[in-house]
Parts: sequence; C-alpha cells; structure tokens
Amino acid sequence: MLQLDLSRVHSSQHSRDIKTLTEAGIAVPDCYVHPDVRDSWWCRVREGSALVSGFVVERSRSRLLPGTSLLRVSRFGRAIHAPLIPSLSAILPDVASRFAFVQRLDISVFEEDDSRRRLLESGLVDAGMLRVPARTYTRTLRLDLTGDDEAVFARLSASTRRNIREAEKCGLRTVPLSGEHLLPAMTRLYKATFLRTGVDAPVLDFRNVFASATDRTSALFGVFVNGAEYEPEALVAFAWVRSNGDHAVYDVAASTRRPELGRTPLGYPLLWTCARWARASGLQWMDLGGVPGVTVPTNSPLHSIAAFKRGFSTFELDVGAQYRFEPNQVLSALARGVRRFAAALHPTIPS
Repeated sequence: MLQLDLSRVHSSQHSRDIKTLTEAGIAVPDCYVHPDVRDSWWCRVREGSALVSGFVVERSRSRLLPGTSLLRVSRFGRAIHAPLIPSLSAILPDVASRFAFVQRLDISVFEEDDSRRRLLESGLVDAGMLRVPARTYTRTLRLDLTGDDEAVFARLSASTRRNIREAEKCGLRTVPLSGEHLLPAMTRLYKATFLRTGVDAPVLDFRNVFASATDRTSALFGVFVNGAEYEPEALVAFAWVRSNGDHAVYDVAASTRRPELGRTPLGYPLLWTCARWARASGLQWMDLGGVPGVTVPTNSPLHSIAAFKRGFSTFELDVGAQYRFEPNQVLSALARGVRRFAAALHPTIPS
C-alpha cells in the first residue's frame, strides 16, 4: 500500500528524494527542485520504506475566500508518476486532507505520449477529478536537439536562421545573466511583455529563478545593447530555460520595444542560445513552452508568438490537460457563489 509523507521543499528529505530519483534515471521537473511558489510542499510517495514517486504541491491563498487554500500540482505525468496511477483515488484525497480549508486542488498534466496521457487522465477521473479549462498550455512544439549545434541549426527555418545571424550583426550580445541588480529591469520587461498580450503577468519569484540557474537546473540569458553587458538599462530581453531531466522547457521570455531597435529580432538569438544550452546539457529535446491554436486572429500578439516558435519547430504535439478536485463541497459552492457575485460587479475579478 502506498503512503504519503509531507515535508517542506528544500528540507533534507526533499533534497534526498530528488537525488534518489535523479540517480535512478527518473526525469525530475525543475519546478520540483525550485518551485515557482514559496509556500511549496514535497509529497513523497513510498511503499514501506522505499521511495516510489513524489511531486510538489504549491499552496496559495484564495483572494475570493480569505482563509482558504488553493493547491496546485504541475507537470504531473511521465515516468515519475506512472506508478501512482492505480492509487490516485486514495492519494489525491490524502493530499487535500493534509492542508486546512482547501477550496480546490488543481493538477496540470504533462505527458507527451498519447496512450500514457489517456491512462493517466482516466485515473484522475476515477479519482473523482473533473477536467476544467487549462490555465497552462496543453499543446506545444518539440525541437529535436540530437546531433551537434550545426545539425540543430539546420533544422530551423531559413528565416529563423537569417534572423539569428541578423541579431548578431546588429551588435546584440546574448550572455548568461547574474546579479540581482538586474531584478528591477527584468521585472519591468516581464510585465510589459504580458501587457502587450492583454493579460496580467503571472507571479514569478525572480530570486528563485536566479537560484535555479545557480544550481544549473536551469539557465537565464539576457540580450544587451551597446556592448554594455550586465547594465540594467542595456537589458532589452531575457529568457529562462529549465531542465526537466531529459528535456528542456522554454519557460519565460520577455523583451522591450525601443524605437532605436526597430525590427531587430530580439527573441531569435535568445531561443537559439537556450537551445544550445539544453543540447550541451545532454537534453534530447526542447519544449518550446506551448503554442496557441490555429484559430488565434492574425492581428493578435499570440499569433506572432506562434509564428516565431514555428520557425524553430513545426512538430506539434498534445501534452496536457487540467483536472480539479474539490474536497469540500460547502467551500466549493460558496466560492462559486462569491465568484459569480464578484464577476457581476467587476468582470476582471480573479477566481
């Protein structure tokens, strides 16, 4: 019988378990090593004294129902969680019961193999979870990183290769980022980039980003102008790439728009640098961080993002879905009522 133990992320137990899984050849997502939310908990699953699996639960506080908790598990799937499928109906209620006043538990599935994903999703449904609209991407582009840099570069579209060379000719420098003096400039770029797409930027702990890059489970690169590397005012773009054991994910990217830069392609040298880092780290492929559907209007910023990514790869695949477990029906009903009331007063009130 599988049993669940809970400990803080970065506890000695968490560190030992991550090392054990990694040494066993299990692909561990970087968000389990360096979670995106500070209030994060490591759920180790064992059979007897033997470690079977594990995942991170990120806890946040509901803004609609103060005092209640919202739980999230990201990157659920692949080899690390396959052993849990037969026991999900026992494990998930157990997870929710470990926290007080849980409004909901959201699980984001990530599994690129169709048959394994269907099996996992069936297990989640059997455990009483409902599929809900995903807040993260469910379809992505896969960039093959096998071979040397020249082989990978040759797989890119002709226009993408040209844009990478053009950025180099314009004197832009793409270098690893270091130094917390860059945090204010990065935050401004990050918020401005999301503002151009018409949505609020998700909360991101940039100090955690730097910590992950220091541990070499991820890398952070920036583009500077005027040869002024590491000067905040010269930073015009940055990107964060994370290792997930056997593949990388192009996780966060941001850039500015300055009149003097014109149409200089800032994103191309960044993504290419991320791909080179991933290949040099021994990773086999790169998840380009999701791709919008073909129904996105051509005048939408998301359409431009999709076109940019498709210059690096046209190999699309389904990878995920989102499921929700509501352990307390009274809290769930109350939350839905408050959400409807808030939406009637102000349509932009978050859930």
